[in-house]
Amino acid sequence: MISIQNPFPPTYGGVIDIYYRLKALHKAGWGVVLHTYAYKGREHIHDTLRGMVDDLNVYHRREGIISQLSNIPYIVNSRRDSKLLKRLLEDDAPILFEGLHNCYFLGHPALRERLKVVRAHNVEHEYYRHLARATTSMAKRVYYALEAEKLKHYENVLRHATMIAAISPGEQEYFNRRFPDVETFHLPCFYDDSPVEAVEREPYVLYHANLAVEENEHAARWIAENVVDLLPQVRFIFAGANPSNGLVGELTSHPNVELRANVPAVEMNELIARAQVTLFVTFQATGVKLKLLSSLHKGAHVVVNSLMVDGTELGQCCDVADGAEEIAAIISKRISEPFMGRTLPSLYSNDVAIQELIRRL
Repeated sequence: MISIQNPFPPTYGGVIDIYYRLKALHKAGWGVVLHTYAYKGREHIHDTLRGMVDDLNVYHRREGIISQLSNIPYIVNSRRDSKLLKRLLEDDAPILFEGLHNCYFLGHPALRERLKVVRAHNVEHEYYRHLARATTSMAKRVYYALEAEKLKHYENVLRHATMIAAISPGEQEYFNRRFPDVETFHLPCFYDDSPVEAVEREPYVLYHANLAVEENEHAARWIAENVVDLLPQVRFIFAGANPSNGLVGELTSHPNVELRANVPAVEMNELIARAQVTLFVTFQATGVKLKLLSSLHKGAHVVVNSLMVDGTELGQCCDVADGAEEIAAIISKRISEPFMGRTLPSLYSNDVAIQELIRRL
């Protein structure tokens, strides 16, 4: 299993999916050799992670301008490491490449006979195009746009995969069209689906996300500018990591908004569990949002726009609305309405999903 990043603690997006998939494999009795990159403050390998794997190999990304001066996408080229290939050749086990990020050696002749599964976290070039549109930084816009073009061409490497594990039915359909000779199947996101204790709900609307990501900042600003003022008597909480100064200023200018920055995981889980309404808005229909699954499992009423559940089976579990006035109308109704529970589609169980993967290995 080749991870894009040290998956513990599982505090954001892709590493949540990776960590709980690793945990599910361990629970199912599979031995795992984990190859992972450790950077950006996540260099420490916790004993929790070590206890879930048979062997663990840590690599460092080749970050910097040199890795960008290539036709290979930066997220791939910065993860090239000959030691990884050498260690992959020490056995003949199936290989799970987490994301296009880790596919530098996917087409290597030495791995031709191996069973190779690529976990597609997104259609990456579409995701990067949306990041380019969302950012207000010209330098980042240029980087994301160039990376999107590189990723579009580099995606052809997936023809060397034995299988592609798509994160949503919509993306399964995309990869089936692009690579008809490669078996593609839907493997839902893995997440913390442990039993949830009953808690008393509180009358607030929660938006939670990694606020340092342009897409999430864009969504938070849109909610603040378009929905919050339509509901002046409703309390809104925005929670997440590393909000920009501009976003802090925008959010705190509204008297009915509270910002919780960089809250610990335990506090975030409590905010999700106690929220009467959780609200999500996105402007790109890529992948499946882990924060949505978390709130559907742990929280009460969930209101989303249609792009948030596009290409998934999750729309049946949410209130779906587009436009600020329609969203505000639903929130106004749900904020005082008892929550009667929900049942997620059975495939969104880690135990069920891991068997879907295991039967193909």
